[in-house]
Amino acid sequence: MQVQGFALINSVNGQELAWWPSLPERIDVPGSTVVVFGATEAWSSDEYRIEVRAREQADPPDIDPNLPAPVVPISRRQLLLELMAQGIISSTEAVAAAQTGAVPSLIQEAFNSLPEVEQPAAAITWATMSQAERQHPLILLLQAQLGLTDIEVDEMFRSALLR
Repeated sequence: MQVQGFALINSVNGQELAWWPSLPERIDVPGSTVVVFGATEAWSSDEYRIEVRAREQADPPDIDPNLPAPVVPISRRQLLLELMAQGIISSTEAVAAAQTGAVPSLIQEAFNSLPEVEQPAAAITWATMSQAERQHPLILLLQAQLGLTDIEVDEMFRSALLR
């Protein structure tokens, strides 16, 4: 796809020094102390000139409308509500986790599968996280513990956005 723009040309040797899709208010000529303010497409000097030039740019990619929405981080509240809605944690566990950072039993089982030295960091992360990111190691640990597929976890994150 051809895109029209403006090139800064060295008038002596014809070398293109810069190109813009629209002219900037200020042009700092590369490799010189020359600064040009308010240049138009007709601007020129003994050493430099502006020319209208086309550039080949890649067409934007086609986006499949059937692709699922991207997975974005969710709040701690949304995570707890979704885990409760999926039956992964009980309502009592969800409330305790929200109020005190308590670790629900199924999540504690996942933490227990970690090397002993890593378990405190997992518990602290759980208790203090304000949002959950899809690829965070804690989420990946829970995914493995629960035997969930990537698609299932992605859908849980999308569903949690509505909570």
